[in-house]
Amino acid sequence: MNRRKVLSTIGGVGVIGVAGCTADDTDQEDPEGPEDTDGDDEENGNNGQDESDDDDTTGDDDDYETGVVFDDTLTDLRDWHVDVVDGQTVTVQATDIAEGERLHFQVGDGTAFVHSHHFYPEDDGDTNEYEIETEGQHQLQLNAERHEAPMDEDVEITVRMELSEP
Repeated sequence: MNRRKVLSTIGGVGVIGVAGCTADDTDQEDPEGPEDTDGDDEENGNNGQDESDDDDTTGDDDDYETGVVFDDTLTDLRDWHVDVVDGQTVTVQATDIAEGERLHFQVGDGTAFVHSHHFYPEDDGDTNEYEIETEGQHQLQLNAERHEAPMDEDVEITVRMELSEP
């Protein structure tokens, strides 16, 4: 009985289900030797604390990311999950867009894509901005793709994407 309790503090609910199942559904002692119920936590570096106590977040609403997210040549689809707050701006600038290529920029707020913009060769060097309207984790997506024949050519678009201060 003690083993189930110790395992539940170490491994969580998933371990309880495994520890509670035996071949004959009885609570027999392990024939390999005595149970060690007082050292398991320390051996795993847990020191008797629940694993959820290791979280470094303080609950502040000031947890958000800023700065350059991407500044390089993009050749395919890339996405990032970032923590943002109201009033931050996502800025994307695309250069070196060849004929037949485009860059698709999208922002998702966890429920849907709330912003979408395409850069074409005539937009080379242009910037597109989106101001965050809801705080929380958002998905930023960039996709360098061909939209005209020949479709099998490689795509290389220089992109800079950054998040502002709120």
